[in-house]
Amino acid sequence: MNSNMNNNLDWLCQELLASFAQQSKSEQSSLQQGCDLAPHLWDLSPQGEEDNLDDSCNWEDEAWDVASSNGGESAQTPQPFPLGDLPTVQKRFQTLLKQRLYSEMQRNPPRFPWEREGEAYRVDYSDDLAGGLTRAQQLWLPHLTEVLPVVMPPQVLAKLLEACSQVIGSVRPQTAKMVNAVQPLFPDYAQTLNEVMGRIRLSPSFCPTRFSTADQERQRQKLAALLPVDYGQASLEQQMVLSLLVAKEVLDLLALNLSPRQTQVERLWMTASGVVRLAVDYDPLAAQAGDWMSQTPLRARVQLPGGGTLTLKTAQDTITTQRQTAGYLSVELSQWEMGACYLLTVGLEQPVTSSLKFAISCQP
Repeated sequence: MNSNMNNNLDWLCQELLASFAQQSKSEQSSLQQGCDLAPHLWDLSPQGEEDNLDDSCNWEDEAWDVASSNGGESAQTPQPFPLGDLPTVQKRFQTLLKQRLYSEMQRNPPRFPWEREGEAYRVDYSDDLAGGLTRAQQLWLPHLTEVLPVVMPPQVLAKLLEACSQVIGSVRPQTAKMVNAVQPLFPDYAQTLNEVMGRIRLSPSFCPTRFSTADQERQRQKLAALLPVDYGQASLEQQMVLSLLVAKEVLDLLALNLSPRQTQVERLWMTASGVVRLAVDYDPLAAQAGDWMSQTPLRARVQLPGGGTLTLKTAQDTITTQRQTAGYLSVELSQWEMGACYLLTVGLEQPVTSSLKFAISCQP
C-alpha cells in the first residue's frame, strides 16, 4: 500500500511540475511577443516632450535619491536571486509536496462516493489471503510444514489436522482413526481407501511386534523412496498413501502417552503466533493409593505466546484456566484412572481464536 501511495505521489508531482513548466513557457512566449511589437507602442512619453527636458537635470544627483536620504532601501537595480541547481530545487519541491499530500491523506483519507465521512474502516479476518484458508486454520500449520517429510497443499494439510484433532479422543484403533481422518479428502473412494489402508497395515512399519525399531525405520525409508515427495505430482492411490501416512504422523503428535517408563511427555508446537510448549506428567504409583487425597494429580502445563486457554476434559467434569497475555497455564486432575484417556485442549486467542486438541493416555 505504501508503494502504491508513493507511486501516486510521484505521478502527481510530475504532473504539477509539467504544469508549472508549461505555464512558464507561456509567460515567456507572451513576453517575447510583446517585445516584438512596434517600438512606438512601448513609448509612453508624449511626443516632443523629451526635447523639452532640462539637460541640466542630473538624475544621479543626491537630491533625487529619496530612498537613500530617508534611510530606506537604496534605489539601485535589484540583482537576480540565485536559484541554485535546478534539479536540487525540483527534488526539494517534490519532497515537500509529497509530505504535504501524505499528511493530507492521513488526516482526510480518500473515500468512495458511498462512504460517509468519519466512518472507520473495518478489517475482516474471516477470509484468508492465501489459499482460501482462514487465519484460524493457518495458525497451527507452521509446525507441520517443518516436521513432515512430504510437501502437501495447505488446504489438504489443514483438513487433515482438523480431522485428526476431532478423532484423537476416540477409543478406536489407530488405523481406524487414520481412515476417518483421510475419508473427507476422498469421499467417493471409500472402498479404495480401505484397501490401501489394508496394504499399509500389513507393512513392516506397522508391525512393531515383528520387527525391531531399526527395521521399522529402514522400512519407512524404503516406503518414502517409493512415494513422490510432492503431493500434487502423485497419483490417486499415492495421494491416499501419503494422506494416510501424514494422518498417522499428526495423530502421533497429538497423542500424549504416559507410561511407567515415560512419566512426562513434552511437545513444542510452532504456530503463527509463536511457540507453544506443552508438558504433561503423572505418577503411576499414585494410582495404587486407596485414598485419592494422597494421590499425585495428573498435571498439564502449557506456555503460550499470547492470551489463551487450557482445558482438561473428563467423562464427568471439565477443568479450564485462561489468561489474557503470554505466559504459563496449568491444570490438575486429582481423580484420574490408569488406562483412561483424557482430552486436553490448547486455545489461542491472538491473532484469532483457535484451538487444538490432544489426547492424554495414562497407560499402566
